[in-house]
Parts: sequence; C-alpha cells; structure tokens
Amino acid sequence: MIHIRTILCLLIAYGCFLSSLTFASTTRPASQPSLSRTSIPKLPTPKGHPLLQTWHKQYAQSKGKERVSTLIQIAKYGVKAPKKIHRYVSSIVTRALWDTAPEVRLRAAQQLFFLKARYTWTFRALSYHMNDPSAKVRAAIAETLGYRVKKPAPHIMKALYAHRLDPDERVRKEVFGALGRLLKTKIVKQPYILKNALEDTSLGVRREACLFVYSLGHKASVILPTLHKLVRKKRSPRIQLIHAIGAVSTSSYESVRLLGDIALKGSEKERIAAIEALGSLTKFDTQSLLYMSQALASSSVQLRLKALQGLAQIGKTSPAHVLPVLISTLYDRDASVRWTTLWAIGQLGHKAKMMIPFVDARTGDWINRVRIKAIYTLADIGGYKALCEQLQHRSKLNKRYAANAIEQLGTDARSIRSCVWGAWKDAKGSVKETLTRVLGSIGISSKAWLSPIEKMTMSKRWSEREAAIQVFTKLKQTTPTLKQKLMSLSQDKDERVRYAAKRALRVLYKSTPRPTSQKVRKGDKR
Repeated sequence: MIHIRTILCLLIAYGCFLSSLTFASTTRPASQPSLSRTSIPKLPTPKGHPLLQTWHKQYAQSKGKERVSTLIQIAKYGVKAPKKIHRYVSSIVTRALWDTAPEVRLRAAQQLFFLKARYTWTFRALSYHMNDPSAKVRAAIAETLGYRVKKPAPHIMKALYAHRLDPDERVRKEVFGALGRLLKTKIVKQPYILKNALEDTSLGVRREACLFVYSLGHKASVILPTLHKLVRKKRSPRIQLIHAIGAVSTSSYESVRLLGDIALKGSEKERIAAIEALGSLTKFDTQSLLYMSQALASSSVQLRLKALQGLAQIGKTSPAHVLPVLISTLYDRDASVRWTTLWAIGQLGHKAKMMIPFVDARTGDWINRVRIKAIYTLADIGGYKALCEQLQHRSKLNKRYAANAIEQLGTDARSIRSCVWGAWKDAKGSVKETLTRVLGSIGISSKAWLSPIEKMTMSKRWSEREAAIQVFTKLKQTTPTLKQKLMSLSQDKDERVRYAAKRALRVLYKSTPRPTSQKVRKGDKR
C-alpha cells in the first residue's frame, strides 16, 4: 500500500512538472533566448554629475511611486545629455524592465521611447519583455520598438509576430502599428497581417489598419477583396473602409459599383466618403462620372462640393466628359458650390477654354468672393480678352482684381499689352499702380509709352512713384530727363521710394554706390 501511494505521489509531481513546462512554452516563445538583468552593461557612474549619482542611490533605495518619479527624473536628465551620460542613463532605465512592480516596468518602457535609446542591448531587452504579464507594459514596449527601431533584427520581429493576436486590444493595436512602421510596403507580401487587423474584434485596431491601408495606396491592391467584403457587411469603421477602397483601387468594376451603390443609398457621411473615393480613382470610368453627376443633384451642399472636387480630379484625364457637367453648377443656388465649380474649372487650365463665356458670366455674381474667383479662373484658363474687358468694368473690385490676375500672368499676358495700356491711361488709384507693375512685367510696345510713365514718378502717392521707378528698372529703358528726376527722388521723404530711385540709378546709369544702412548711436539726433 505504501509503495502505491509513493508511485501516485511521483506521478502527480511529474504531471505538475510537465504542466509548468507547457505554461512556460505558451507564455514565452521557444525561439526567444533567455535574458537576464546581468546581460545589460552596468556602466560606472560618470564623474562630475552629483545630481545623477544622488538620484541613482535614491532609485535603488526607494519603492512604489517614489521609485517611478526618480526613474522619470533620471530619464529626463539623459534626454539631451552627451553620449556617455545617455548610455549610462539608458542602462539604468533598461534594467528597470526587470523590476517587480508593473508601474516601474511601464515607466521604463515609456522612458526608453523618449530617450531614443538605440543600443543593441536595449532592443534585446525590450523584445524579451514583450511577454510581460501586464498588457500596458506590452503595449508600451511595442510602441517603443515601432518608433525607435530602424533596422529590425529577427528577434524583434519574432517578438512582435508572437503578439499579433494578443488578448488585449491595446497590445494588438500597438503591435500592428509597429509592424506597419517596420515593414512599410513589405507588409503587402504578408497580407494575413493586414487581413487579421482589418477583421479584428477591436474597433481601434480596425481603424488603425484602415488608415495604414489608405497610406499604402495602390500597393495594397492584394487586400482589396477583404475591403469589399467588410464594406458589404457594414462593418465599422465603414467611412475609413470606403476611403481605403478609393486609395487602393485604380478603377475596378466591382469597386466602382460598390462605391456607387453607397453614394446613392448610404447615409450622408457614407455618401460623401463614397463620392470622395470615386474621385480619387486614377483611371477614368463613365460609371463613376454618372454617379458624381447624380450627386450634383443632391440637396446636400457637402455632397455637391465633394462631387465637384472629384470631377476636378477626373477632368485632368478626360476634360471633354467633365466640363459639360460643370455648366449647371455654375448657376447653383449656393455660393460655395459656385466658387468650387470655378475652382474645378481653373484646375483644368487651358483645356477648359470652352468654358470662358460661362466663367465670364460669373464675373457679375452678387457674391464678391465668387466674382473674384471668376476673374482669377479666366486667367487660369486663358481668357485674356475677357480679362481686358474686366479692366473697363464699372466696378472697382473687378478692375482691381483683373489687374492683379494679369500681374500674376507675367509674360503670358504680352498678347494684351495694348489693352493694358489703354486701361492704364484711364485707371486711377491702386488699379493704376497695379497696371504700372504689369507693364514692367510684360514690357511696352512703343517708347512713346515711357513719357506718361515718367510723369507718374512725380505722383503724390508714394506707391505710384515707386511702381513707376520699378518699370524703368525692369525694362532698362531711359528718357532724357529721367536721370535728373531719379536724383531728386533719391532724396524723397519715403524710404521705399529713395531705395527704388537709388537702385534705378545704379542699374541704369551706374552712378551711385549700393545704399548702406546707417546705424544711429545712442544720444545722436536724427
């Protein structure tokens, strides 16, 4: 009987031993080598830093919150310290990963992130402690590894792979973020990582995966069927999934049809996201153009605006299909829609010349910002004759902004020099000043134009005097009496006019040295 009891006790002890082995193998991967605190180099305390020595002694003797605060102080001391001090502080903080208190281990992982410690032994310790019993510590370690590792070693990747399906959602989110930052586009070769993250039970992990897929763009086309399946199941976050489809897909039939159905039947936010995704498709598709045209008839202003932005993208490849659709929105009841339509037409440049009459009609809009945008759009699409007509407009606002638009065109507006000169003779105030600068940019057709500009150098307004001087400097043209006037203007009351006159004398006649700034001593009177 005694022998039977002995045998039973031995069997029970052997069973407990086996169970402990299996538990150890599940908590720590077999491929991960054992690591102890002694493998971290124990560096000598640097001399000349008594405060650091005091904190180190205090850290060794303290416990709990006091130990955590001391560890933070030590880490802050080493953030911008020399390399020797930084290495010493990093070794102290890395050794804290073996502390028995979870709050100390958590702070150690976080402070290694701020320390930017990129030592081999630091990364080895972090990857070893990815099996920490505390989920917060594991998440902090994954974040540190993701941001601080530049060239991932095999042991780091193994530690992260082992926790892709961690029970805690915070750990899964940080692990996926770390894998994305380390692998970058190479993650496409391992689509199961993206698929697991997109189908995760946690909303935070799924959102992180959607944003990462969106950043990959067309390179993540291998994951497109999974995105289609999740959108059909109405899995949240649906908005981010729709945006991801728009970024990943070029213009597959299935993607266009799916996004089009959402644009017609989804909620307002989903419809806006679907229209934006359709606009981001790289290849032109008549079906996507049809969906956007239907969105322009929607009562939602935001939906109409997104449709116009998408049409502007499509119009760069096929303007002939898009421009007829934009005519109706130029007369929309909402001012922001009319403004965005003009912006979309301007994005197409000279390809949109057929729209010049319709854009010109908007220069009489009752909303000033729409009128101004119409003037600048005329300059963008090559409506130079229409711009000349705006210089003769009865509204000062139209005249001023037409002059500014022609000034931005620069030498491209040489074909309308005679028109600009005719407007210059009748203009007044700021419009005349702007047109004077325009003449300096596009040049003059006849030297007879120089005499009226020379008279402008004696104007009462300093800005007009400066603009007239700059015309002669840019064109490098002179008149018999110009030098005398420039000499008098070099003594002008306004500093900007004086500078422009001296510069003109130096460029045209090489008669004056460069103007130098005179420093006023204390006590001297100006």
